[in-house]
Amino acid sequence: FVFTRNTPERPGEVYLAKAGGGEPARVTSVFGDAVAAFKVARQERITWKGQDGQVVEGLLYYPVDYQAGQKYPLIVYTHGGPAASDKFGFSSDVQVYAGKGYAVLKPNYRGSTGYGDAFLREMVKGYFKQSHLDVMTGTDAVIAMGLADPAKLVKMGWSAGGHMTNKIITFTDRFKAASS
Repeated sequence: FVFTRNTPERPGEVYLAKAGGGEPARVTSVFGDAVAAFKVARQERITWKGQDGQVVEGLLYYPVDYQAGQKYPLIVYTHGGPAASDKFGFSSDVQVYAGKGYAVLKPNYRGSTGYGDAFLREMVKGYFKQSHLDVMTGTDAVIAMGLADPAKLVKMGWSAGGHMTNKIITFTDRFKAASS
């Protein structure tokens, strides 16, 4: 089997796996020089409770050279779709933000795929019933962790995440900058 694999530490490379099993072998090193030359942000899964108690998941990227106890500006970056989701893997734009000292939260809000039909269909007949609140409680969760500076919040998103951004900036003035 031949496939590409994108990991949190390395952009997509070509791998080869034998039909009989075993660990796949990387056969390209297109990004080897870049991986060697640049620091890569730590990425982890976090969960929090939405305003209504629903457990919501997201990916949190730490700033490069993160120091525990220090507060960082936070970019809250919502995916498009909304029937999509953010998954573990290398994100070149997030790596740039993390390299500039930002933490980045990519929330998989109500309407995201991979969390069951009820979670996905939460947006039917009401695009922003809970999803924007999921994003806001996720922002609060990162602030409560002591990572994010509540005075330095940025909201951005693409496609449906852009719509989400536009909704949120009419809902709160907590974000100092926004890009949809």
